Amino acid sequence: MQLDVLELSRQSFAGPPSGASWPRETLVATLSGDAAGFEVEVNPRAATSLIAFGVELVADPKDATQVPHIHVSATPEGGCSILIERDPTRPGEDLALLRRGVIAPTLSCALAAARANGAVLVFDAGASRFSLTFGKAVPGALTGEAG
Repeated sequence: MQLDVLELSRQSFAGPPSGASWPRETLVATLSGDAAGFEVEVNPRAATSLIAFGVELVADPKDATQVPHIHVSATPEGGCSILIERDPTRPGEDLALLRRGVIAPTLSCALAAARANGAVLVFDAGASRFSLTFGKAVPGALTGEAG
């Protein structure tokens, strides 16, 4: 399924699973991008889970002021990148996410899900940076551009 990358990132925060089933921590992040209208072919459930997982990995559980920022951009090779890193000063659209809950996903599971969706996942725990890079992006039908 081809989906707009910026909208895909936004929808990662739209409906966390079983949010009302028990109290869970809410994470805040910001979203910005210069790749509006670019689409990638992905499984939407897997991709939104990967983005949410990236935010959870980057968030500082002890310091809520270290807000994760999601930046969506085109790559020079014609793909697109979703970069998540702590940057409380970077402006963007405010988003709220409930932590996933019962079973925490593992990095190896996330790497496999990224690979299955044609993305390269890179996580640098020391730099608190998580990125998904898609090698091929196409202009979206909604932008009126030819693909």
